[in-house]
Amino acid sequence: MRRKRHGEHHASLTGLNQFIYYIYNTNRLVYYNIMMHEMITKSDPQRGAPRSKKSHKAILAAALQLAEQGGPNALTVEAVARQAKVGKQTIYRWWPTRIELLIEVYDSYAPLGEKLIVKKPFKDVLMTLFDVYLKGPAGELLAAIVALSQSSPKAKTIFEDRFLHPRLNGLAQYLELSGTIVPGHAREAANLVVAQIWFALLSNPSLLDKSYAERICQTLKDFTSTPKLHIREGFVPGFGGDMIRLHMDYYTPTWGLGQNFETHILRDFTALMEVYDPDKDQIVRLEDNAGQLMGCLVVEVSTQSEPDTARLRFFMMNEQCKGQGWGQKLISHALETCRARGQNKLWLTTFNGLEAARTLYERAGFELTKIYDQDTWNEGTGEVRYDLDLT
Repeated sequence: MRRKRHGEHHASLTGLNQFIYYIYNTNRLVYYNIMMHEMITKSDPQRGAPRSKKSHKAILAAALQLAEQGGPNALTVEAVARQAKVGKQTIYRWWPTRIELLIEVYDSYAPLGEKLIVKKPFKDVLMTLFDVYLKGPAGELLAAIVALSQSSPKAKTIFEDRFLHPRLNGLAQYLELSGTIVPGHAREAANLVVAQIWFALLSNPSLLDKSYAERICQTLKDFTSTPKLHIREGFVPGFGGDMIRLHMDYYTPTWGLGQNFETHILRDFTALMEVYDPDKDQIVRLEDNAGQLMGCLVVEVSTQSEPDTARLRFFMMNEQCKGQGWGQKLISHALETCRARGQNKLWLTTFNGLEAARTLYERAGFELTKIYDQDTWNEGTGEVRYDLDLT
């Protein structure tokens, strides 16, 4: 049974009146709150009669009627010309390629609004968009546009410039202005949202329901909860306190280490800072956008007896950052600096039983060279030594 397309209840409306009805009176035409760019102005024809706005609206109204009746497959140049009672060359003057025609018809269902309404919750925005896709030809039009974009390099460029990027930019601005996403990451989040929606639309449109909207909203929450990190070098005021806190936040609840351990860290770091030379020693910091310390690694050379010898110390990662490769990046960063400075004999000590750290050290090339019997930290823990020769 043929599905009843939106607009069949209003078959008496024709021409420009029908076009106006679709644009201004149908609920499925109102997700403009996530689209903020003006419609793309089509290039002027190279020859032929001047194009009039009246002619354009009449042809587009005919295209809309065909879309309602038969979906994108009905939107051929021949069919539109026949429906609008104009010649094919008139169609080509307005839309030189079929993908351009489909994009403008799609815009009539999901227009690019001149203003961005940021007060509407994102879940409601998604539900409005899902309604547009499921209750009219917009979903089928989008699928056809995506397919056509792969037909030629020209079609791909038109798709990206006139369809994809304007919508991504509009969605990104909505996400940022509405406070859904922190500034600086809205475009990444927009890419993520569009990918999820289009995947469902192209593979299984029935997924586009309330629970799917909630899942997308949760994905954005998870996206913003993952800190954006940067590796930076050198001492900054407050680093010592932050570094100690990072250690104690892990070792106290996990290993039961307390006052003795914290005192030893403070003592050893103080000894380094008394002779700290940024041209020899390294303080490698992993920080989020707000400057919060999320990981650290210190390379001591000034405390060593030989200038080509370096000791890696105070390596620690915030729990949020583990398992993402940042630990390996910190170590690699430090080793590259050591190579550049001719510091080829590297060593470190760590607790026996820190398997994750051991894996990182061995992956970087360190080899286990000694297992200590004494409890250096007076906390009931054993230590091991690893060495690496960079020559």
